[in-house]
Amino acid sequence: MDEQASTRGRRRLDARRRRERAERILDAATSLAERWGFDKTTMEDIAREAGVAKGTIYHHWSSREDLFICVLLREWLQMVEELQAQVREDPEGLTLHGLVKYSVLATVRRPLPRALLLTDSRTLGSIARHEYLREGSLMRRRMDFLRDLLVFLREEGMVRTDLSLEDVLHTLGAICIGFMTVEHFWPEGVTIPLERQCDLLAEATRRTLETGHQPTPEHRQRLSRFLEERLGQMVTMVRAYLQQHLEEVDDGSAD
Repeated sequence: MDEQASTRGRRRLDARRRRERAERILDAATSLAERWGFDKTTMEDIAREAGVAKGTIYHHWSSREDLFICVLLREWLQMVEELQAQVREDPEGLTLHGLVKYSVLATVRRPLPRALLLTDSRTLGSIARHEYLREGSLMRRRMDFLRDLLVFLREEGMVRTDLSLEDVLHTLGAICIGFMTVEHFWPEGVTIPLERQCDLLAEATRRTLETGHQPTPEHRQRLSRFLEERLGQMVTMVRAYLQQHLEEVDDGSAD
């Protein structure tokens, strides 16, 4: 019995060490990709930054592309968790303009999710064309979530129905992308604090797409359940994808 318990303990310790090693590699890859972009970041650079042998990286990821997909997914997961926390703390988060504000705020604070949303080829390089990001399950689920959210809010009387759903989607996308890129067209030296930009974004969304009806406690409760369920589904999918790379190794060796 003692020997079995000891074996289980060693296995748990080995699994924890493998996970810590994988997280260290992801931290290194994230830092370098933010600094240089994906195309200029090599496996040798990542190994050196993480303090592991280059071959060790392949115990977790079969290719450079697989590693970078996990980098982006982990950043996306942290962004969603931040959004969920903000919405729970602020009743205004349970409105379209509140969700837009906190979603954009969480995105622009992270260079890689921002680059993904804006399809920034200088940062993403060839990884931007990866099937999983462009047409695969994550992209499809993200668009399905946005569409279903707008349908839900329209049924609740919180978003305009005199526009078609496609018109609402297009307008919302134009507002968000415009706010995230407008600084490139400003004269040099003109700046607005990020928090203020997101407040203006929320106000533009509210005035343009919402009905003006104040959500009741029942509305907020139903929307909260919707968000927990739908965001939870995407979070579960991404965590499962990451988990297999954080724990699986070829031979159990560790640095």
